[in-house]
Amino acid sequence: MDKVVLDANIFLKLLKKENDSHRAKELFKSIAKKIIPILVPHVLVNEVIHVCERDKLDLESAIALLKGLIELNLSFVPVTSTLIDRTVSITQEGHKKSGYPTFSDCMYHAIAIQENALFITADKRHYEKTKHLGNIKLLNDV
Repeated sequence: MDKVVLDANIFLKLLKKENDSHRAKELFKSIAKKIIPILVPHVLVNEVIHVCERDKLDLESAIALLKGLIELNLSFVPVTSTLIDRTVSITQEGHKKSGYPTFSDCMYHAIAIQENALFITADKRHYEKTKHLGNIKLLNDV
């Protein structure tokens, strides 16, 4: 892995206990040890803070995590016309019966494709609808 795009759900696993939270912690340790660049859209901050507020998670820990990663290896990818077009294209994957991936989730994936990075997510539905596009792995498979 030269660079990664981490879904917001990966960051949130550090802040709340879920079955695979230990995997997210291991992933972050490995990324920090190798100082692998983490690329994300700006919406990551909103998504993480929103879930913390909604679920009554430790907001100070979330903010400290984000600030610490910004100092180490977290970069925000600017939104461009090309990124929007690629994101919209990915939202068309799926099927009327099973649904389509959300714009927000697709932007993470679009960044990974654009930047030749690996998108890591815990969202199995997004993965199943878009895995054929490449540049994506499930947290449990990393």
